[in-house]
Amino acid sequence: RVNEKTIDMDNYVKMLRYHLITADTNITTEEEKTDYAYSVLTRIEDYEVLRQRASKLGVVVSPDEITNFIENNMISSNYGDANISEVDIDVDNLYKRYLSFIRLSDSEYRELATVDLLGEKVYSYFDENEVLLEDEHVYLHAILVTDELIAQEIYSELKDGGNFTALAVK
Repeated sequence: RVNEKTIDMDNYVKMLRYHLITADTNITTEEEKTDYAYSVLTRIEDYEVLRQRASKLGVVVSPDEITNFIENNMISSNYGDANISEVDIDVDNLYKRYLSFIRLSDSEYRELATVDLLGEKVYSYFDENEVLLEDEHVYLHAILVTDELIAQEIYSELKDGGNFTALAVK
């Protein structure tokens, strides 16, 4: 779970497959597979946190931006930096073949594209807005208790000069 969003097994398996297919590395040993599976789970969590935080910052991605992103990726991944006009390229066919290869639906891949674009926009947001990179450090010491009466007793003793460590051990 990421806040109120549940990451289900179906989504995890699809993302694992997608990242394995598109990975630049050769994963052969069981340890590498386990590490990679864990890293994909972490990436899914990061994507969801990014999606939620972008929304709170007011950072959004339009459907046209997603379509342009996908078209540019299809052209660049198939033709690189070649000087080819879009008229010469059947982007829809390239995209359909790519979706078939990675075994994701259009909506699933658009979700991945959305997260990529949100990531770019959030980085731009932080570049354009003054954001604290460091803030005052606060050290917190806490004593966990089972009920409010005990908490009030400890609080009173601390106010009267009681030793925090001794009260915490007690």
